[in-house]
Amino acid sequence: MSNQERGKRRGRIERGENRAYASVRHSGFTLVELLVTIGLITIVSSMFMVAYRAAATEASNIRTQGTIRKISEVLMARMQEYENYPINFETPIPAAANYTDLPDTPTVLRDRMRLLGLRETIVLEMPDHPDDIKWTTEWIPILNGLGLLVDDNPSTQIEELLPSTKFRTSGLKTSNIPNQGIVPPTKIKYPRRAKKILQKLDDPITPGIQPRAGWELRNANAELLYLIVEDSTVNGSSAIELFGKTEIGDTDEDGLMEFLDAYRRPIRWLRWPSGYASSKRLHPDLLDPSLYDAASKQYRAFGDSFDSMRSDPGYSKLFTTNEMFPDTEPLPLVASAGADGLFGIRFELSPTLPSRIPNAPYDNFIPKPEVAAPVDYSAIYKLAVYGNRVSRSTGDVLLTRAQPFADPWYPRPRIGVIPQNRLSDFDNTDNDLTNDFPDTYRLGALLKDIPFGKTVFQKVAEDDITNYEVNGVTQ
Repeated sequence: MSNQERGKRRGRIERGENRAYASVRHSGFTLVELLVTIGLITIVSSMFMVAYRAAATEASNIRTQGTIRKISEVLMARMQEYENYPINFETPIPAAANYTDLPDTPTVLRDRMRLLGLRETIVLEMPDHPDDIKWTTEWIPILNGLGLLVDDNPSTQIEELLPSTKFRTSGLKTSNIPNQGIVPPTKIKYPRRAKKILQKLDDPITPGIQPRAGWELRNANAELLYLIVEDSTVNGSSAIELFGKTEIGDTDEDGLMEFLDAYRRPIRWLRWPSGYASSKRLHPDLLDPSLYDAASKQYRAFGDSFDSMRSDPGYSKLFTTNEMFPDTEPLPLVASAGADGLFGIRFELSPTLPSRIPNAPYDNFIPKPEVAAPVDYSAIYKLAVYGNRVSRSTGDVLLTRAQPFADPWYPRPRIGVIPQNRLSDFDNTDNDLTNDFPDTYRLGALLKDIPFGKTVFQKVAEDDITNYEVNGVTQ
Protein backbone atom coordinates (compact mmCIF):
# COMPACT_ATOMS: atom_id res chain seq x y z
CA MET A 1 0.00 0.00 0.00
CA SER A 2 1.41 3.31 -1.02
CA ASN A 3 1.97 6.19 1.30
CA GLN A 4 -0.79 8.11 -0.43
CA GLU A 5 -3.32 5.36 0.22
CA ARG A 6 -2.19 5.07 3.83
CA GLY A 7 -2.73 8.81 4.34
CA LYS A 8 -6.25 8.68 2.88
CA ARG A 9 -7.14 5.75 5.08
CA ARG A 10 -5.76 7.46 8.17
CA GLY A 11 -7.80 10.55 7.34
CA ARG A 12 -10.98 8.57 6.98
CA ILE A 13 -10.39 6.92 10.38
CA GLU A 14 -9.69 10.24 12.08
CA ARG A 15 -12.77 11.82 10.56
CA GLY A 16 -14.89 8.89 11.82
CA GLU A 17 -13.44 9.17 15.32
CA ASN A 18 -14.14 12.87 15.34
CA ARG A 19 -17.74 12.31 14.27
CA ALA A 20 -18.16 9.65 17.01
CA TYR A 21 -16.61 11.97 19.55
CA ALA A 22 -18.85 14.77 18.46
CA SER A 23 -21.88 12.49 18.68
CA VAL A 24 -20.96 11.46 22.21
CA ARG A 25 -20.27 15.03 23.29
CA HIS A 26 -23.56 16.40 22.01
CA SER A 27 -25.67 13.56 23.52
CA GLY A 28 -25.14 14.74 27.21
CA PHE A 29 -26.94 17.46 29.33
CA THR A 30 -25.78 20.99 29.59
CA LEU A 31 -25.66 22.65 33.04
CA VAL A 32 -28.81 24.60 32.29
CA GLU A 33 -30.63 21.47 31.19
CA LEU A 34 -29.52 19.67 34.34
CA LEU A 35 -30.73 22.49 36.61
CA VAL A 36 -34.07 22.62 34.84
CA THR A 37 -34.47 18.86 35.22
CA ILE A 38 -33.63 19.01 38.94
CA GLY A 39 -36.12 21.85 39.38
CA LEU A 40 -38.88 19.89 37.71
CA ILE A 41 -38.14 16.82 39.81
CA THR A 42 -38.23 18.98 42.96
CA ILE A 43 -41.58 20.50 42.02
CA VAL A 44 -43.11 17.11 41.22
CA SER A 45 -41.69 15.65 44.45
CA SER A 46 -43.11 18.56 46.45
CA MET A 47 -46.50 18.07 44.87
CA PHE A 48 -46.31 14.38 45.64
CA MET A 49 -45.30 15.05 49.27
CA VAL A 50 -48.18 17.50 49.74
CA ALA A 51 -50.61 14.97 48.32
CA TYR A 52 -49.05 12.21 50.42
CA ARG A 53 -49.28 14.24 53.62
CA ALA A 54 -52.89 15.16 52.87
CA ALA A 55 -53.68 11.50 52.22
CA ALA A 56 -51.83 10.44 55.37
CA THR A 57 -53.67 13.06 57.43
CA GLU A 58 -57.00 11.94 55.98
CA ALA A 59 -56.16 8.32 56.75
CA SER A 60 -55.21 9.26 60.32
CA ASN A 61 -58.43 11.22 60.70
CA ILE A 62 -60.47 8.25 59.48
CA ARG A 63 -58.75 5.94 61.98
CA THR A 64 -59.34 8.49 64.73
CA GLN A 65 -63.01 8.76 63.77
CA GLY A 66 -63.32 5.00 64.12
CA THR A 67 -61.92 5.09 67.65
CA ILE A 68 -64.12 8.04 68.61
CA ARG A 69 -67.21 6.33 67.20
CA LYS A 70 -66.62 3.25 69.35
CA ILE A 71 -66.06 5.34 72.49
CA SER A 72 -69.19 7.35 71.75
CA GLU A 73 -71.30 4.21 71.37
CA VAL A 74 -70.14 2.93 74.76
CA LEU A 75 -70.88 6.25 76.46
CA MET A 76 -74.32 6.50 74.86
CA ALA A 77 -75.12 2.98 76.04
CA ARG A 78 -74.07 3.95 79.56
CA MET A 79 -76.24 7.07 79.48
CA GLN A 80 -79.25 5.06 78.34
CA GLU A 81 -78.84 2.74 81.33
CA TYR A 82 -79.56 5.66 83.65
CA GLU A 83 -83.03 6.28 82.24
CA ASN A 84 -84.44 3.55 84.50
CA TYR A 85 -81.77 3.63 87.19
CA PRO A 86 -82.80 3.07 90.84
CA ILE A 87 -81.51 5.69 93.28
CA ASN A 88 -80.83 4.49 96.82
CA PHE A 89 -80.80 7.02 99.64
CA GLU A 90 -79.08 6.25 102.94
CA THR A 91 -82.23 7.44 104.72
CA PRO A 92 -85.25 6.80 102.47
CA ILE A 93 -87.84 9.53 102.17
CA PRO A 94 -90.92 8.49 104.20
CA ALA A 95 -93.93 7.41 102.20
CA ALA A 96 -96.04 9.72 104.39
CA ALA A 97 -94.07 12.79 103.28
CA ASN A 98 -96.90 14.26 101.26
CA TYR A 99 -96.81 17.86 102.45
CA THR A 100 -94.63 20.89 101.88
CA ASP A 101 -94.43 24.60 102.65
CA LEU A 102 -92.90 25.31 99.23
CA PRO A 103 -94.81 26.40 96.12
CA ASP A 104 -93.84 23.19 94.26
CA THR A 105 -96.00 20.11 94.75
CA PRO A 106 -94.81 17.17 96.91
CA THR A 107 -94.77 14.95 93.80
CA VAL A 108 -92.37 17.31 92.05
CA LEU A 109 -90.18 17.63 95.15
CA ARG A 110 -89.94 13.86 95.52
CA ASP A 111 -89.04 13.45 91.85
CA ARG A 112 -86.52 16.29 92.17
CA MET A 113 -84.65 14.31 94.80
CA ARG A 114 -84.57 11.36 92.43
CA LEU A 115 -83.36 13.53 89.54
CA LEU A 116 -80.61 15.26 91.53
CA GLY A 117 -79.50 11.96 93.04
CA LEU A 118 -79.38 10.45 89.55
CA ARG A 119 -77.27 13.31 88.21
CA GLU A 120 -74.88 13.00 91.12
CA THR A 121 -74.60 9.27 90.41
CA ILE A 122 -73.76 10.03 86.77
CA VAL A 123 -71.11 12.54 87.86
CA LEU A 124 -69.46 10.01 90.18
CA GLU A 125 -69.69 7.04 87.81
CA MET A 126 -68.80 9.00 84.66
CA PRO A 127 -66.37 11.71 85.82
CA ASP A 128 -64.70 13.95 83.26
CA HIS A 129 -62.74 16.04 85.79
CA PRO A 130 -60.80 15.12 88.97
CA ASP A 131 -63.02 17.51 90.94
CA ASP A 132 -66.00 15.28 90.11
CA ILE A 133 -64.67 12.54 92.41
CA LYS A 134 -62.25 14.62 94.54
CA TRP A 135 -59.95 11.62 94.79
CA THR A 136 -56.58 13.38 94.86
CA THR A 137 -53.93 14.06 97.48
CA GLU A 138 -54.96 17.73 97.36
CA TRP A 139 -58.65 17.09 98.01
CA ILE A 140 -58.37 14.48 100.78
CA PRO A 141 -57.07 16.81 103.56
CA ILE A 142 -59.64 19.45 102.57
CA LEU A 143 -62.52 16.98 102.79
CA ASN A 144 -61.12 15.52 105.99
CA GLY A 145 -60.99 18.94 107.62
CA LEU A 146 -64.62 19.55 106.67
CA GLY A 147 -65.74 16.13 107.93
CA LEU A 148 -66.64 15.02 104.41
CA LEU A 149 -64.74 11.73 104.45
CA VAL A 150 -66.84 8.74 105.51
CA ASP A 151 -65.92 5.11 106.15
CA ASP A 152 -67.57 3.15 103.37
CA ASN A 153 -66.90 -0.17 105.08
CA PRO A 154 -67.03 0.30 108.87
CA SER A 155 -67.20 -3.46 109.50
CA THR A 156 -63.50 -3.91 108.65
CA GLN A 157 -60.49 -2.92 110.75
CA ILE A 158 -58.93 -0.84 107.96
CA GLU A 159 -60.90 2.32 107.23
CA GLU A 160 -62.07 2.93 103.67
CA LEU A 161 -62.60 6.68 103.77
CA LEU A 162 -64.40 7.96 100.69
CA PRO A 163 -65.65 11.45 99.82
CA SER A 164 -69.17 11.89 101.12
CA THR A 165 -72.05 12.26 98.73
CA LYS A 166 -74.16 15.41 99.03
CA PHE A 167 -76.79 15.94 101.70
CA ARG A 168 -79.95 17.40 100.22
CA THR A 169 -83.08 18.87 101.72
CA SER A 170 -86.17 17.68 99.91
CA GLY A 171 -88.60 20.30 101.23
CA LEU A 172 -91.06 17.50 102.06
CA LYS A 173 -92.98 17.11 105.32
CA THR A 174 -95.02 14.41 107.00
CA SER A 175 -97.40 16.96 108.53
CA ASN A 176 -99.50 19.73 107.08
CA ILE A 177 -98.81 21.90 110.13
CA PRO A 178 -96.32 24.69 109.26
CA ASN A 179 -92.72 23.96 110.32
CA GLN A 180 -93.58 20.51 111.64
CA GLY A 181 -92.82 17.04 110.32
CA ILE A 182 -89.92 18.28 108.19
CA VAL A 183 -88.11 15.40 106.47
CA PRO A 184 -84.41 15.55 107.46
CA PRO A 185 -81.74 15.88 104.74
CA THR A 186 -80.49 12.70 103.15
CA LYS A 187 -77.91 11.60 100.61
CA ILE A 188 -77.41 8.82 98.10
CA LYS A 189 -75.31 5.77 98.85
CA TYR A 190 -71.90 5.82 97.21
CA PRO A 191 -72.40 4.24 93.75
CA ARG A 192 -70.79 0.87 93.08
CA ARG A 193 -69.21 1.83 89.76
CA ALA A 194 -67.87 5.05 91.26
CA LYS A 195 -66.08 3.09 93.97
CA LYS A 196 -64.46 0.93 91.28
CA ILE A 197 -62.95 4.06 89.73
CA LEU A 198 -61.50 5.09 93.10
CA GLN A 199 -60.03 1.62 93.51
CA LYS A 200 -58.35 1.88 90.10
CA LEU A 201 -56.82 5.18 91.25
CA ASP A 202 -55.70 3.68 94.57
CA ASP A 203 -52.14 3.99 95.83
CA PRO A 204 -50.97 0.34 95.94
CA ILE A 205 -48.39 1.06 98.68
CA THR A 206 -50.59 2.80 101.26
CA PRO A 207 -52.84 0.51 103.39
CA GLY A 208 -56.55 0.85 102.83
CA ILE A 209 -57.77 2.91 99.91
CA GLN A 210 -55.93 6.17 99.19
CA PRO A 211 -55.47 8.12 95.95
CA ARG A 212 -52.13 7.80 94.21
CA ALA A 213 -50.15 11.02 94.18
CA GLY A 214 -50.14 13.18 91.06
CA TRP A 215 -52.40 11.12 88.83
CA GLU A 216 -54.55 14.20 88.14
CA LEU A 217 -51.70 16.40 86.92
CA ARG A 218 -51.58 15.13 83.33
CA ASN A 219 -54.19 13.54 81.06
CA ALA A 220 -56.66 13.07 83.93
CA ASN A 221 -59.65 13.60 81.64
CA ALA A 222 -58.46 10.96 79.15
CA GLU A 223 -57.58 8.51 81.94
CA LEU A 224 -61.02 8.86 83.52
CA LEU A 225 -62.56 8.19 80.10
CA TYR A 226 -60.61 4.94 79.84
CA LEU A 227 -61.70 3.82 83.32
CA ILE A 228 -65.35 4.47 82.42
CA VAL A 229 -65.19 2.45 79.20
CA GLU A 230 -63.17 -0.30 80.89
CA ASP A 231 -66.01 -0.82 83.36
CA SER A 232 -68.69 -0.86 80.64
CA THR A 233 -70.14 -3.74 78.65
CA VAL A 234 -71.42 -4.02 75.08
CA ASN A 235 -73.62 -6.99 74.15
CA GLY A 236 -72.53 -8.84 77.25
CA SER A 237 -68.78 -8.42 76.65
CA SER A 238 -66.29 -5.96 78.06
CA ALA A 239 -66.33 -2.75 76.04
CA ILE A 240 -62.55 -2.60 76.12
CA GLU A 241 -62.46 -5.56 73.73
CA LEU A 242 -63.66 -3.23 70.96
CA PHE A 243 -60.31 -1.46 70.87
CA GLY A 244 -56.99 -2.55 69.40
CA LYS A 245 -53.54 -2.14 70.89
CA THR A 246 -52.78 0.93 68.76
CA GLU A 247 -55.83 2.72 70.19
CA ILE A 248 -54.65 2.44 73.80
CA GLY A 249 -51.51 3.77 75.48
CA ASP A 250 -49.99 5.49 78.50
CA THR A 251 -48.48 8.70 77.17
CA ASP A 252 -47.57 10.14 80.57
CA GLU A 253 -46.27 6.80 81.90
CA ASP A 254 -48.18 6.98 85.19
CA GLY A 255 -49.68 3.49 84.91
CA LEU A 256 -53.11 4.77 83.84
CA MET A 257 -54.18 4.08 80.27
CA GLU A 258 -55.72 6.46 77.75
CA PHE A 259 -57.45 6.09 74.40
CA LEU A 260 -55.20 7.46 71.67
CA ASP A 261 -56.02 8.97 68.30
CA ALA A 262 -54.05 8.09 65.18
CA TYR A 263 -51.56 10.82 66.08
CA ARG A 264 -50.77 9.00 69.35
CA ARG A 265 -52.35 11.72 71.49
CA PRO A 266 -54.94 11.19 74.27
CA ILE A 267 -58.61 11.51 73.30
CA ARG A 268 -60.68 13.75 75.60
CA TRP A 269 -64.36 13.84 76.44
CA LEU A 270 -67.06 15.91 78.13
CA ARG A 271 -70.04 14.41 79.93
CA TRP A 272 -72.31 17.47 79.42
CA PRO A 273 -70.92 19.69 76.62
CA SER A 274 -73.73 22.22 76.75
CA GLY A 275 -71.52 24.90 75.18
CA TYR A 276 -70.56 22.88 72.11
CA ALA A 277 -72.24 24.44 69.08
CA SER A 278 -73.38 21.16 67.52
CA SER A 279 -75.07 19.99 70.72
CA LYS A 280 -78.12 22.07 69.74
CA ARG A 281 -78.29 20.75 66.19
CA LEU A 282 -80.95 18.44 64.86
CA HIS A 283 -80.17 15.01 63.54
CA PRO A 284 -81.09 14.07 59.97
CA ASP A 285 -82.42 10.70 61.11
CA LEU A 286 -85.00 11.36 63.80
CA LEU A 287 -85.32 7.63 64.49
CA ASP A 288 -81.62 7.22 65.23
CA PRO A 289 -81.49 5.05 68.39
CA SER A 290 -78.93 7.43 69.92
CA LEU A 291 -81.55 10.20 69.87
CA TYR A 292 -84.91 8.45 69.88
CA ASP A 293 -86.13 6.08 72.59
CA ALA A 294 -88.73 3.79 71.03
CA ALA A 295 -89.95 2.55 74.44
CA SER A 296 -90.81 5.99 75.86
CA LYS A 297 -91.30 7.54 72.40
CA GLN A 298 -89.19 10.51 73.43
CA TYR A 299 -86.49 12.38 71.56
CA ARG A 300 -83.36 12.64 73.65
CA ALA A 301 -82.14 15.56 71.56
CA PHE A 302 -85.10 17.77 72.38
CA GLY A 303 -85.17 17.72 76.19
CA ASP A 304 -83.88 15.92 79.26
CA SER A 305 -84.74 12.24 79.01
CA PHE A 306 -84.12 11.89 82.77
CA ASP A 307 -86.65 14.60 83.68
CA SER A 308 -90.03 13.72 82.21
CA MET A 309 -91.83 15.51 85.08
CA ARG A 310 -89.87 18.77 84.65
CA SER A 311 -88.66 18.63 88.23
CA ASP A 312 -85.33 20.31 87.48
CA PRO A 313 -84.70 23.13 90.00
CA GLY A 314 -84.81 25.63 87.15
CA TYR A 315 -88.51 24.88 86.69
CA SER A 316 -89.27 25.67 90.31
CA LYS A 317 -92.15 28.01 91.03
CA LEU A 318 -89.74 29.92 93.23
CA PHE A 319 -88.67 31.62 90.00
CA THR A 320 -91.11 33.97 88.31
CA THR A 321 -89.31 33.86 84.94
CA ASN A 322 -88.13 31.05 82.69
CA GLU A 323 -84.51 32.18 82.46
CA MET A 324 -83.38 29.27 84.63
CA PHE A 325 -85.05 26.64 82.45
CA PRO A 326 -82.61 23.90 81.36
CA ASP A 327 -81.56 23.67 77.73
CA THR A 328 -81.59 20.70 75.39
CA GLU A 329 -79.97 17.64 76.93
CA PRO A 330 -76.37 17.57 75.70
CA LEU A 331 -74.99 14.24 74.52
CA PRO A 332 -71.43 13.27 75.58
CA LEU A 333 -68.68 14.81 73.49
CA VAL A 334 -65.62 12.75 72.50
CA ALA A 335 -62.88 14.72 70.78
CA SER A 336 -59.42 14.52 69.25
CA ALA A 337 -57.28 17.61 68.69
CA GLY A 338 -56.57 16.47 65.14
CA ALA A 339 -53.38 16.96 63.20
CA ASP A 340 -52.26 20.16 64.96
CA GLY A 341 -52.59 18.65 68.44
CA LEU A 342 -54.41 21.73 69.77
CA PHE A 343 -57.95 21.99 71.14
CA GLY A 344 -59.99 25.13 70.68
CA ILE A 345 -62.85 24.17 73.01
CA ARG A 346 -63.26 24.51 76.76
CA PHE A 347 -62.61 21.36 78.79
CA GLU A 348 -62.49 23.02 82.21
CA LEU A 349 -64.41 25.72 84.04
CA SER A 350 -62.64 28.62 85.67
CA PRO A 351 -63.39 29.02 89.41
CA THR A 352 -65.10 32.34 88.64
CA LEU A 353 -67.83 33.22 86.22
CA PRO A 354 -66.75 35.20 83.13
CA SER A 355 -66.42 38.91 83.63
CA ARG A 356 -65.15 42.06 81.99
CA ILE A 357 -63.26 42.61 85.24
CA PRO A 358 -60.48 40.04 85.76
CA ASN A 359 -61.01 37.78 88.78
CA ALA A 360 -64.45 39.23 89.51
CA PRO A 361 -66.74 36.75 91.30
CA TYR A 362 -69.48 36.96 88.70
CA ASP A 363 -70.52 38.86 85.59
CA ASN A 364 -72.85 41.78 86.22
CA PHE A 365 -74.37 41.33 82.78
CA ILE A 366 -75.67 37.80 83.35
CA PRO A 367 -79.45 38.17 83.71
CA LYS A 368 -80.85 37.35 87.11
CA PRO A 369 -83.56 34.68 87.48
CA GLU A 370 -85.55 37.01 89.71
CA VAL A 371 -85.75 40.38 87.98
CA ALA A 372 -88.42 41.84 90.21
CA ALA A 373 -87.33 40.44 93.57
CA PRO A 374 -84.10 41.60 95.27
CA VAL A 375 -82.34 38.25 94.86
CA ASP A 376 -78.59 38.14 94.19
CA TYR A 377 -78.12 35.59 91.42
CA SER A 378 -74.44 35.04 92.22
CA ALA A 379 -75.23 34.20 95.85
CA ILE A 380 -77.65 31.38 95.09
CA TYR A 381 -76.21 29.89 91.90
CA LYS A 382 -72.49 29.22 91.64
CA LEU A 383 -69.83 26.55 91.98
CA ALA A 384 -69.42 25.11 95.46
CA VAL A 385 -66.51 26.14 97.67
CA TYR A 386 -64.86 23.61 99.99
CA GLY A 387 -62.85 25.53 102.55
CA ASN A 388 -60.64 27.68 100.33
CA ARG A 389 -60.90 25.38 97.31
CA VAL A 390 -63.36 26.14 94.52
CA SER A 391 -64.52 23.03 92.71
CA ARG A 392 -64.44 23.03 88.90
CA SER A 393 -67.02 20.27 88.63
CA THR A 394 -70.46 20.85 87.14
CA GLY A 395 -71.52 18.34 89.79
CA ASP A 396 -70.84 20.97 92.46
CA VAL A 397 -73.38 23.69 91.76
CA LEU A 398 -75.29 25.57 94.45
CA LEU A 399 -78.77 26.82 93.65
CA THR A 400 -79.22 27.56 97.32
CA ARG A 401 -76.96 26.70 100.20
CA ALA A 402 -79.21 23.81 101.16
CA GLN A 403 -79.66 22.45 97.64
CA PRO A 404 -76.46 21.38 95.86
CA PHE A 405 -77.04 19.73 92.52
CA ALA A 406 -75.26 18.56 89.39
CA ASP A 407 -76.03 20.98 86.59
CA PRO A 408 -75.38 19.97 82.96
CA TRP A 409 -75.99 23.58 81.87
CA TYR A 410 -73.76 25.49 84.28
CA PRO A 411 -73.66 28.40 84.18
CA ARG A 412 -77.24 29.18 83.26
CA PRO A 413 -79.05 31.20 82.05
CA ARG A 414 -77.63 31.60 78.54
CA ILE A 415 -77.26 34.95 76.85
CA GLY A 416 -78.48 34.68 73.28
CA VAL A 417 -77.15 37.90 71.80
CA ILE A 418 -74.52 40.32 73.10
CA PRO A 419 -75.31 43.92 72.02
CA GLN A 420 -72.88 45.66 69.72
CA ASN A 421 -72.12 48.34 72.30
CA ARG A 422 -70.90 45.71 74.77
CA LEU A 423 -68.32 44.00 72.58
CA SER A 424 -65.57 46.28 73.86
CA ASP A 425 -66.21 45.04 77.41
CA PHE A 426 -64.55 41.71 76.60
CA ASP A 427 -60.88 41.29 75.90
CA ASN A 428 -59.94 38.50 73.52
CA THR A 429 -56.20 38.66 74.21
CA ASP A 430 -55.96 37.88 77.92
CA ASN A 431 -54.48 34.55 78.99
CA ASP A 432 -56.42 33.77 82.19
CA LEU A 433 -59.76 33.26 80.38
CA THR A 434 -61.65 35.57 82.74
CA ASN A 435 -62.98 37.86 80.03
CA ASP A 436 -64.88 35.33 77.97
CA PHE A 437 -68.32 35.99 76.61
CA PRO A 438 -70.86 34.48 79.04
CA ASP A 439 -72.51 32.56 76.19
CA THR A 440 -69.29 30.64 75.49
CA TYR A 441 -68.33 29.95 79.08
CA ARG A 442 -69.97 26.53 79.17
CA LEU A 443 -68.05 23.31 78.74
CA GLY A 444 -67.43 22.48 75.09
CA ALA A 445 -67.69 26.10 73.93
CA LEU A 446 -65.04 27.73 71.78
CA LEU A 447 -62.62 29.64 73.96
CA LYS A 448 -62.73 33.38 73.34
CA ASP A 449 -65.46 33.10 70.76
CA ILE A 450 -66.49 36.39 69.13
CA PRO A 451 -69.30 37.21 66.70
CA PHE A 452 -66.99 38.76 64.10
CA GLY A 453 -63.89 37.27 62.53
CA LYS A 454 -61.98 34.28 63.85
CA THR A 455 -60.01 33.89 67.05
CA VAL A 456 -56.94 31.70 67.36
CA PHE A 457 -59.09 29.19 69.23
CA GLN A 458 -61.54 28.96 66.35
CA LYS A 459 -58.65 28.33 63.97
CA VAL A 460 -57.11 25.54 66.03
CA ALA A 461 -60.56 24.01 66.54
CA GLU A 462 -61.20 23.65 62.81
CA ASP A 463 -59.42 20.28 62.61
CA ASP A 464 -60.76 18.92 65.90
CA ILE A 465 -62.47 15.56 65.37
CA THR A 466 -65.58 14.87 67.47
CA ASN A 467 -68.31 12.27 67.67
CA TYR A 468 -70.89 14.91 66.78
CA GLU A 469 -69.41 15.23 63.30
CA VAL A 470 -68.59 11.51 63.05
CA ASN A 471 -72.23 10.59 63.69
CA GLY A 472 -73.39 12.98 60.98
CA VAL A 473 -75.06 15.62 63.13
CA THR A 474 -76.13 18.48 60.92
CA GLN A 475 -77.72 21.81 61.53
